[in-house]
Amino acid sequence: MPAILNVLRVHDSVSVAEVAGLIADGEAVVLAGGTTALEVARALLDRRVTCCRGLSAEHGLTAHDLPEVASKQAAIASARRVVVACDSGKFTRTAFGAVCPISRLDVVVTDSGIPREERDALVAAGVTVREVAG
Repeated sequence: MPAILNVLRVHDSVSVAEVAGLIADGEAVVLAGGTTALEVARALLDRRVTCCRGLSAEHGLTAHDLPEVASKQAAIASARRVVVACDSGKFTRTAFGAVCPISRLDVVVTDSGIPREERDALVAAGVTVREVAG
């Protein structure tokens, strides 16, 4: 069980659903694959908190492989609100797979290094940008 699930599961006001999938990636834990996308597509999520390999006004949210893209797309489609957590270095990258346009995002949490033009584009698209100290 990823560490964040251990933190969240002790709170009575939070329900956490785990889904099946491939847990693999040298850099982070990734739940991806056909069964993950199918399970998530049936869920009704209040919030989807996700990360990314790249985020830009031009290309939107991007991920590095297609099974991960499918899983993220299914979760985002099932969510009422989408929150992205990413460091400002992700705004200079575009990964292989397109997940969604920035107009589908509700909140982006990042550090103060976010390029001004990217911040302005997010805000213009109706996205709330929260800069936090790193």
